[in-house]
Formats: sequence, C-alpha cells, structure tokens
Amino acid sequence: MKIKLWSLYSTIGLMVATIAPVGFFLLRFEQRPRSFYYLTVLTVVFFFMNIFKLYYHNPRPYWVDPDVEAYQCPDEYGNPSGHSETSLGIAMTVWLDYNHYVTRN
Repeated sequence: MKIKLWSLYSTIGLMVATIAPVGFFLLRFEQRPRSFYYLTVLTVVFFFMNIFKLYYHNPRPYWVDPDVEAYQCPDEYGNPSGHSETSLGIAMTVWLDYNHYVTRN
C-alpha cells in the first residue's frame, strides 16, 4: 500500500509540475507564446532525458544483484533519473523566464 501511494504521489507530482506552467499561460490569451515556450522546453527536456538514458544505460540494482528485491520497478534503465532531469529542466525554465521578465520590465 505504501509503495502504491508513493508511486501515485510521485507520478501526480511530476504531471502537475510539467503541466501547470503550460496550463497557466494557456488560460491567458496574451501569454500564449510563453505557453508555447514552456511546451517546447518540456519537449526538449523529455527528448534529452530519453537520449541520456539510452547513452548512459546504467542497470538497475535488481538486475545486477539477485539479493536486491524490487517490488515494482520499470524495465528501463535507472540512471540518469528522469524525475531529476525533469525537475531541473522545469526549474531552470521558470528561472530563465522569470529573469527575462524582470530584465524586460
């Protein structure tokens, strides 16, 4: 039960973090170019995340050591972390957008 709740929390958090900026700017007509900017950056972040996973392809611990028991784990490579890359990409995008807004006004 705890694992399912944590997985749900993690998935919902990632979805909210990726969709919220785009949705926020889509609601305001004059901010639609910013929404497109966020959507483009997120697409690039997800693209590079998949490329890095394919290039780096560090195996998950339960693939290497039979003593490690995984309750539920994806069948894809574990590192680099997609959650970490997405969080960094979103935070950097918001920071760059904010700095652009502040220096423009």
